[in-house]
Amino acid sequence: MFCPKCGASLEDGARFCPACGSMIDAPEVETPAEPVYEEPVFEAPAAEPVTEAPAAEEGYTPAAEPAKKSSFLDKLPVSPKILGIAAGALVVVILLIVLLTSGGGASGAYTYVTSQIVATENDETAYIVSPNGKVQTIEGDGSIYTRVSANGKAGIAYSSGALYFFNESSNKKITDDCSGYYSISQDGSTVVYTEEGDEGYDLYTYKGGKSVKIASDVPCRQHTRMNIHAFSME
Repeated sequence: MFCPKCGASLEDGARFCPACGSMIDAPEVETPAEPVYEEPVFEAPAAEPVTEAPAAEEGYTPAAEPAKKSSFLDKLPVSPKILGIAAGALVVVILLIVLLTSGGGASGAYTYVTSQIVATENDETAYIVSPNGKVQTIEGDGSIYTRVSANGKAGIAYSSGALYFFNESSNKKITDDCSGYYSISQDGSTVVYTEEGDEGYDLYTYKGGKSVKIASDVPCRQHTRMNIHAFSME
């Protein structure tokens, strides 16, 4: 740096010249201009040329697309989802039936459902109630007693020598001379009874609407087992 008056050498930043004493003006500092921001300009890419499909040659027929094969499920009236739910419900029902009929694994937990006749006495009248709700009455000459077969399908009623056979739909008198010994089979198909004979008892069976004498002068004694009269020949 040099003095503009005398040309003496000066130190950088000196305000006075040591040789001539002249004031040294501070050099002008150029202020840098602020940069001007210009938005970039984007150019859209040129569109690709559209190529037209070649025209079909005269007489050429394009091949048709293959038809979609229909499956068995497409022909069902319900959707496969609903069909699956129904199948699952059926499996659950089958399992419940198996568990109920097998007692669910518990010993003796079996369920039996059977239709049975109900017979009851009221003084000189017997009332027979069928599973369908039908009620029959049998009038006796004095006290009347009823017995129902083990399967509950038929029974007998006795009053002062008169013996009756009944089932779910009807009743019929077998004899007026029963000596008081009578029994009915477990399946309700056969009745055994006695009538007093000349020297003992005559033994009869009643089956299919008919009575047949199978023995004469049979000495009998009465056994009571499970409210059913049984007979034995001596």
